[in-house]
Amino acid sequence: ATGEVILSATDLESTGFGQPWGHTRTYVHSLSRPISMGNGWNWQVREWPYAVANGSTVTIMGEMQNVLWFDLVGANYVPRFNVRDAFQLDTARQQYVWTQLDGTVTRFAANSGAFVSRTEVGGTTLSVVGTALNGVNVGEVRRSVTSGGVTTVESFLYTYGNAGGAIPTLTTVLLRRSTNNGTSWQNVAQATYTYYDGTTSFGLAGDLQTVTTANWTGSAWASTGTTLYRYYVPTEFLSSSSSSSSSSGLSPPPPPPSPLPIPPHLLQYVVLPASYVQLAAVANPLTTNNATVAVYADYSYTYNANNRVIGETVKQGSQSYGFTTTTSSNANGYNSWTTKTTETLPDGNRNIVYANYAGQTMLKVFQQVSASYCTPCSASCWRYCSTRRPSTARRSSASKLPPIM
Repeated sequence: ATGEVILSATDLESTGFGQPWGHTRTYVHSLSRPISMGNGWNWQVREWPYAVANGSTVTIMGEMQNVLWFDLVGANYVPRFNVRDAFQLDTARQQYVWTQLDGTVTRFAANSGAFVSRTEVGGTTLSVVGTALNGVNVGEVRRSVTSGGVTTVESFLYTYGNAGGAIPTLTTVLLRRSTNNGTSWQNVAQATYTYYDGTTSFGLAGDLQTVTTANWTGSAWASTGTTLYRYYVPTEFLSSSSSSSSSSGLSPPPPPPSPLPIPPHLLQYVVLPASYVQLAAVANPLTTNNATVAVYADYSYTYNANNRVIGETVKQGSQSYGFTTTTSSNANGYNSWTTKTTETLPDGNRNIVYANYAGQTMLKVFQQVSASYCTPCSASCWRYCSTRRPSTARRSSASKLPPIM
């Protein structure tokens, strides 16, 4: 209900050694400012949680739509929005300690906010055993499990380009296992990444370009597919090849260029592996024009001047969705709507969603365009208490669209 793109992809995952762990990316374009943690602008990685301290508030990031805030009140950190998790500073180790309701304990370095370890209720611990040269980005995560007298060490090994830079770019994540405490390793799966360098109109420098996944067959890597991403590049960020002509006499120096605005890194096209094969059969996916890519794109997005999504096309252009967003003048409140988003479905029917200032859904209505009443449409309504938790919920299949607060 906020007019943003939220797109997730799991590049690799291991589920047989305790909690599932792998490499899961989520793209969200409407962050307060563009962020790169090493896997492309505006891509967050669920398995790379990190803590951001800002004054007396610490925010846990890494998984979009699951951001947590803890405020220091006296000597204790208090969670916002009635979250039940606990958070504290381990002064002896200089680590932040986040304890979830199920008993999972995650630790972060207090000086950098970098992920240190995660311990499950059963005792299995995922530990960062190496970092990139910047000392922050994860270099390797390991955990060990003993079964039938055999101890298996599982490793997620990350390699980076620009390893010495402030923001290294992830090039490979490798899942491997060892039964002799790391003396030798058996490959399992890997994902490789490429990025735009800012010289094309398909993405700015550091935007994620391709993801290729593969499984180890015992002697070689077998590709399981490539995904292609393209982005809108504002014209002011395109390099100019024009040159000025010379003239006789002296002329004053040109004025300094105006500072460029912050680029939004807006996702435009997503081509998934099956469609990538089809595209590659007719053109080079990395260099062909956008018009050709649009024919094979599994997702494509258009935005308005405020960078809100106004259109989405899926399944190689076979289905189109439209979005309009209205903002109210209501004062912020959990039970006062702030945004109304209308989604027009491919068949012309509509989903209408009202959300409060915190982004929580208050009212969701499915409306047939041929009917002025919600019969046989459906509506769901939520009301929140002062702690942001839902206090009531109501579902209706035969009611007139209600007036909103």
